[in-house]
Amino acid sequence: MTDLTRRTLGFAAGALAATPALAQRRRSVDLNDPLENLRAYVRMCGDLSGKTVIERVEARTMGAVERQLPKPLYAAIGIQVSRYRPTEEGFSLKFKYFSLTTNPATGAPMAEFDNPYTGAKNKIPPRLSDNPEIILTTQGWRFPNRPKDPEAQRNPGVVRPWAKLGDQLCVTNTLVSPPRYENHPAFQSFTYLADYAAATDPRRPAVPSSFAGTGMENWRDWMEIKEDTGSLVVHMVGHKVSGRADFPDWVVEGALKADPKIFEDL
Repeated sequence: MTDLTRRTLGFAAGALAATPALAQRRRSVDLNDPLENLRAYVRMCGDLSGKTVIERVEARTMGAVERQLPKPLYAAIGIQVSRYRPTEEGFSLKFKYFSLTTNPATGAPMAEFDNPYTGAKNKIPPRLSDNPEIILTTQGWRFPNRPKDPEAQRNPGVVRPWAKLGDQLCVTNTLVSPPRYENHPAFQSFTYLADYAAATDPRRPAVPSSFAGTGMENWRDWMEIKEDTGSLVVHMVGHKVSGRADFPDWVVEGALKADPKIFEDL
């Protein structure tokens, strides 16, 4: 049996074990095993059975410029819709993200922004990101159209950092974008939290979870900052939700206006 066949059967077995009709007796899970670690992470942030998952995201953004203290800028409320499906390498992730900018003090929608870096008043458009597909693997991650790294293929596997805190499992996933992908965040690191017993149960395809993370991104185009001397630092928290009823009406209306199919399966 080849290594590729073993991996393919491993991912398939994980998906089958997560199907209620094929539930098996509980077995122990080794989170230091790259494959088990990846399954646990997807169980927390997505669904091993391939179902679409919706998360509510709340963010606060600061501006970071060399030799200056960070400036608090604005907040946002977002809708993330994602879907993980097994592949021969791991899982294919597709997701959409919609957000509206809000006043960090009141939570009310913001249509304009007093830019502390330019002195201008900028109009703020809704943000809709239809992100490229990402392949999550036991080696880390890659874009589908990016050639496989022969050196990475020889790596026995990457274990996403994890910790057991009380009855909670924490798993961290970090994405660093290749420089040529200008529209993709330069850096994101998220830690997901879920009940340890549930998240390590191979019979379960998904579990309730929450997350916190930080990303570094380029200035938004609408900010009209010409100098490439800084970046945005975005701190996000969120959790899985059941659907549109978990968002304010004005957020749902804005999302449907930007993308009428945003709540549909990917």
